[in-house]
Amino acid sequence: MSQPSRRQVLSLSMTALSASLVGCTQGNLEDGSETETPLTEYTESGCTSMCEGTQIIEVDVSSGFSGTAVLEASCRDDAVTIQSGESVRIVREEDAAACGVTLFIDGEQVYDERIDGHASVTVTVRSDGEIDEEGVVV
Repeated sequence: MSQPSRRQVLSLSMTALSASLVGCTQGNLEDGSETETPLTEYTESGCTSMCEGTQIIEVDVSSGFSGTAVLEASCRDDAVTIQSGESVRIVREEDAAACGVTLFIDGEQVYDERIDGHASVTVTVRSDGEIDEEGVVV
């Protein structure tokens, strides 16, 4: 029996997570406060999913990583180089905004996905240059 690919494992993980998710967390990224918002109720803006200001993607680069990490996002104009020990977060500028993102490690494409308006992803670049990814789907 063959082992599942990383994409299959992520798909299964995200499906299980979305099935068990009871509400969505809406936070103010500037002051770190969060409130629990049930999915069946509208917020003041009418948003019931990934609202304006929520994370589309966060890329965390391990302090032990010595290569170059570059994040490109279709919803932003510039590519961002992420140094060892740094993190970059792209947030939604409007409710349920989607974004295509590509991550390069030392010039090699290692992640290329369209993150839909009901999803959020965190990618960690380990010290060996491999990536781990976690996702939330509401």
